[in-house]
Amino acid sequence: MEIYEWEALVKLRMAEPKVGYRGEVGVIVPFAGMVREWEVVRPLGVRFSYDTIRLEGIVEPETIKALVDQQADAARRLSTAHKMNLIALA
Repeated sequence: MEIYEWEALVKLRMAEPKVGYRGEVGVIVPFAGMVREWEVVRPLGVRFSYDTIRLEGIVEPETIKALVDQQADAARRLSTAHKMNLIALA
């Protein structure tokens, strides 16, 4: 798929009028750039809401353990915004 086709698909999916009627999925991502990838693969009628966590430094066991508190906070923020059917860590 050419890059311009991929961008057009993202715009089409984001403009869908009845988004969310089949389900609400909260996605916790380590950086905002991952949002566009999820919009391409999401089924019609499903809404994705996003929250980010901050991954600092090199990915090591200590930095991963530090993400646990951030994940819980991000999940709370997502569930406050919408009634989520699922919350996933990307």
